Amino acid sequence: MNVSEAIRKRKSIRDFKPDPVPRDTLRAILELACRAPSAMNTQPWKFLVVTGKSLEEIRRENVEKLRAGEMPREEHVAVGWSPDSLYRRRQVALAVQLFQLMGIRREDGEERARWLERGFRFFSAPAAIVLLTDRALVEGS
Repeated sequence: MNVSEAIRKRKSIRDFKPDPVPRDTLRAILELACRAPSAMNTQPWKFLVVTGKSLEEIRRENVEKLRAGEMPREEHVAVGWSPDSLYRRRQVALAVQLFQLMGIRREDGEERARWLERGFRFFSAPAAIVLLTDRALVEGS
């Protein structure tokens, strides 16, 4: 498979098997990720792989905080569009379609909350790769 084909076939997964990811597979993913382009070839990041009990603890704490109304505090905001932006409208339109396909009604707050929690549980993935960057980097770096 070439790069163009891989990009065309890529899809977002919203549920994973519990099977552990082999270390060699994680290592191969990270070796490719380290080759991603960066400004002046600095690669200003580190990767943290989390699995097992540590990942379960993160999932549990994420959901507890979400239910308590404590939203994540990102140091580098990845998504922060204004409510009237084109990108926010696209996000909402896609969510409407997705919820319709899954049979989740807009007024069903309980089921919508369950769906949101799935993301905070990493969609049950058996491994998470966390991207760490230096706080000295400016916004957009």
